[in-house]
Amino acid sequence: MVVLGCLQSIPSPIPTKESPSSSSSSPSSWSRSLGTRREAIMFGTCFVSSFFSFTPAFPSAIAQQEQDQFQQDEERVVHLFQDTSPSVVFIKDLEIVKSPTSSSNESMLNDNENTKVEGTGSGFIWDKFGHIVTNYHVVAKLATDTSGLQRCKVYLVDAKGNSFSREAKIIGYDPAYDLAVLKVYF
Repeated sequence: MVVLGCLQSIPSPIPTKESPSSSSSSPSSWSRSLGTRREAIMFGTCFVSSFFSFTPAFPSAIAQQEQDQFQQDEERVVHLFQDTSPSVVFIKDLEIVKSPTSSSNESMLNDNENTKVEGTGSGFIWDKFGHIVTNYHVVAKLATDTSGLQRCKVYLVDAKGNSFSREAKIIGYDPAYDLAVLKVYF
C-alpha cells in the first residue's frame, strides 16, 4: 500500500536523453537530472521502508511453530540425557593412610578406612567388560603410584537407579592427551 502511494507521488517518468545539440552541463538539464535523482531516492526510500515495515499475516501461527520446534528440541535433549546418563560415573583417586597396626601395603579399600582424596572427576563406561574412560589428571596419582597405597573408587548407578561403588584398576593412560582407561571388576 505504501509503495503504491510512493508511485503516485512521482510526477513524471525518468526523462530521455536530450538531443546531441544541447549541452549536458546546461542548468535546465542539470536541474531536470537533479529532480530525477531526488525522485529516485524518494521512490527507493518509500520502497525500502514499505519492505521492512511488512508484518506477517499470522504472527500467532509463526510463534506457535517456533514454540513447537523449541519443544521438539527440548524433548530430544531430555531423551539424550536419559539414554546416556547411566553410563556416566564418578571417580575418586584415593590414598590409603597407613595405619601403624598394618604392615602390608596390599590392604583392601573399605568405606570405613581413613583415606585421602587425591583426585576426583567423571568418566564414562566404554563397554560391557567394565572399561571406563576418564581424564588422566583425575587418576594421575594412581598412575604414578610407587607405594602401593593409591586406590581408585568408581561410583556407578544400576538399571534400577541404585548407586554403588567398585574399586577400579588402571589399564592404560596417556598424559599427553589427558586420557586414562580404568577397569571395574564386577
